[in-house]
Amino acid sequence: SGEARHHVFYFGGMPASAEEPALHSAMVSKPDLYREKGVHLICIDKVGMGGTSLNTNFKIRRDWPRIVASVADRLGVRTFGVFGVSNGGPYV
Repeated sequence: SGEARHHVFYFGGMPASAEEPALHSAMVSKPDLYREKGVHLICIDKVGMGGTSLNTNFKIRRDWPRIVASVADRLGVRTFGVFGVSNGGPYV
């Protein structure tokens, strides 16, 4: 238990940032909620949210898959799932 069996990119709703999943754990008083389930939750800010800059040329379907693939490559993650909630749905 505690070993990641699944890698999942999480795309939150509006206005959410990569910090949102920490709130999930806090709400149920389990700091390692995802780790307990064998999930390595990978959270990156959507363009213009959290710590990122707004890019008016950004296109979800064109640019987002490249961003996610780049992060996965940097982390050495070859297989992963995606999970989008509310406004994060179009990013799936």
